[in-house]
Amino acid sequence: MAICYVSLSEFAAMKANGIQTIAMCNAFAEREKTFLFFFDDDGSNAGALSKNFRLHGNLNLVPVRRKRFPFKPRFFNLIHLTLSAIRVGEPIRFLFTREVFIAWFLTFMGRPFFLEHHLNLREPWHRHLLRWISGSRNLRAHVPISSSMVKTLGLEKCDPDKILILHDGVDLSLFDASRKKAIARIDLQLPPDRFIAGYCGQLYADKGAYFILELAAALPDVLFLLVGGQVPDLAPMKAAVLEKGLANVLLTGRVDHARVPGYLAACDCFLLPNTTNYYMSPLKLFEYMAADRPIIASDFPPFREVIEPGKTGLLARPNDRESFLAAIAALRREPALGGRLALAAREKVESEHSWISRVDSILARAQAGQIDRRNSN
Repeated sequence: MAICYVSLSEFAAMKANGIQTIAMCNAFAEREKTFLFFFDDDGSNAGALSKNFRLHGNLNLVPVRRKRFPFKPRFFNLIHLTLSAIRVGEPIRFLFTREVFIAWFLTFMGRPFFLEHHLNLREPWHRHLLRWISGSRNLRAHVPISSSMVKTLGLEKCDPDKILILHDGVDLSLFDASRKKAIARIDLQLPPDRFIAGYCGQLYADKGAYFILELAAALPDVLFLLVGGQVPDLAPMKAAVLEKGLANVLLTGRVDHARVPGYLAACDCFLLPNTTNYYMSPLKLFEYMAADRPIIASDFPPFREVIEPGKTGLLARPNDRESFLAAIAALRREPALGGRLALAAREKVESEHSWISRVDSILARAQAGQIDRRNSN
């Protein structure tokens, strides 16, 4: 039996959705033969996968070229991609996707499937598709990445047996909790004795990247290390740093994902200062937890589901500079507090949030669905 993952990620962009997809595919492949279907018109995605990711030997890449249709609505090629997966040529245990339209099409195909959710609904018709998908016998489960998404997706009336809430995960093998901060700073040529507050991710306003500049202006003796960001986003961020005269902000730009643990090891604390609750995929939260440093996050429901305030991290009021400054001050004033928070967070991510444990929950639900279907017949 095989698992087929159908993805629209642009892997060459090295964004969180692509990293999460590969992590899941590798974990699936750890348990069962897995095929990853994705669009690749010029070979760039397949090339990026081979160059930038460690791929499990049981993971099979299946790049699909888009077809030229006389009329070019996007859904024709989505159907083409999905049919490629269904025709894989091996018995399929289930198909897995993050795409609503692909899941809707799968309801007509008679194959078991899972639909994972990372974003709130953006179009009114999404809600209609989700209602249709929820009624399908072939749906094994919706997989929202936080329980707070259930209501925003309109799934609160869905059969509870068709909802499987699974937060994102982390590859623990990438993060050595014993890695010394001093050595990481030497490797990266960072000041050895300065307090460093780190952020890793895209330089978007709703992720809190520009909010961090407000913190930097208030704490000139703290170095704020912002790791990541695509080229188009770097220029306005650099301009904002220059305009504010912030000598204590260091922008790395995009770095290979394999180098991220080294940057995180150099920090004293991590910031997760999202300014809105719209985007619901805190992949970096679990990498922060694995990196064994204390976390300060905006007090939004998805983060509160993972972070227990005062035990596995600190929560600050969203968009509230004074609240974040107070949290940073507490960590600077009480290093032992940061040590306790970091240790508890690392223990929690080890026990609850590995990719393989996430996959095992999905496989268990798939097996339960097969038994239920046999009994109903």
